[in-house]
Amino acid sequence: MRYLKKLAAVVIFVAALVVISLPAIGGMYLAAWGIDFLIAINFDSAWTHGSCVLLGVFLTLVSINTDELLNTLNPG
Repeated sequence: MRYLKKLAAVVIFVAALVVISLPAIGGMYLAAWGIDFLIAINFDSAWTHGSCVLLGVFLTLVSINTDELLNTLNPG
């Protein structure tokens, strides 16, 4: 039962992170669509979608960990 709770917590955390990252994920898809005019990108591939999602989540994590945001959250 303990492992089920940990798994549920991980699933909820990942789902919340993806929801928070939706604007960055959309930006990655927009960038991939723009790059598609220069080189051929296969949007039927799971690698393309996985790359867009992972890069969007990565950009969100990087932007969360900036000093400006940390100072906003901790004004003291």
